[in-house]
Amino acid sequence: NELVEPVPELFRDVAKQKIAGKIGELALKENAKKLTLDLIVRGYIIATPKRDHKFLVKKLNEKEIDIKPYEKLLS
Repeated sequence: NELVEPVPELFRDVAKQKIAGKIGELALKENAKKLTLDLIVRGYIIATPKRDHKFLVKKLNEKEIDIKPYEKLLS
């Protein structure tokens, strides 16, 4: 819920589903045993349109999540 706060309320459910779907897809692809913060952040970045990455980075910074490991996904 916190990750989709910047999304207009009307579209939050769709954003949550898209992000959850991408996280699940990554987890299956990588045979993940559990959902890690890294997996969640990568799914969040990949599911977010590039035009909204500025807001995404701001939210990750607010949550004190280091974005350096994810810079490649943000470019």
